[in-house]
Amino acid sequence: MTLPFESGVRVTSPFGMRPDPFTGASSVHGGIDLVPLREGDLTVRAAVPGSVVQSRMVTDPMNRTSEWGNYVSLFGDDGRVYYYCHLASRAVSQGDRVEAGQPIGIEGRTGRSTGVHLHFEVRQDGVPVDPSPLIGVENVPGAEKSPPAWYDEAARWAVREGILRGTDDGLALDEPCTRGMMVVFLHRLWKKLRQT
Repeated sequence: MTLPFESGVRVTSPFGMRPDPFTGASSVHGGIDLVPLREGDLTVRAAVPGSVVQSRMVTDPMNRTSEWGNYVSLFGDDGRVYYYCHLASRAVSQGDRVEAGQPIGIEGRTGRSTGVHLHFEVRQDGVPVDPSPLIGVENVPGAEKSPPAWYDEAARWAVREGILRGTDDGLALDEPCTRGMMVVFLHRLWKKLRQT
């Protein structure tokens, strides 16, 4: 599973029972609230491959999902449904096929939100499940998860070799990237993964 932010994540509000941030009353939080580890990393990425079920902004207060504001729901290849909520903007449409790590939106504060963050929710058979073990982070405020160390090394190598372009704020395939360059990149990445 891919982290929703390329730079890693920090938990700002855990899954489960918590004081409601607006009323203070005890309530169930069906997801986990996350912010990126690096300031400026606003791009929200698909955690798993799948198909976009919904990509919309809900403003009607009679619709419970208006709390999510601008959101994307994704039916993952693993059979779970993933929700990415409070987005400033969406980069995918209903019916789109997405791959893990693909940008799907920009972090925001739409809907019922106290600040800029990503509400990340996972449902199995319609029931919310704790997403923290799925992304490898503790379900406590302040918990962090960084990308593996090999990620940075592989990305730097790919930029030096002209396979990727950009900076830590965002990387993209360079043009032209030959098939041979990509094979070498994937082979070196595979070797790194086998070592960890």
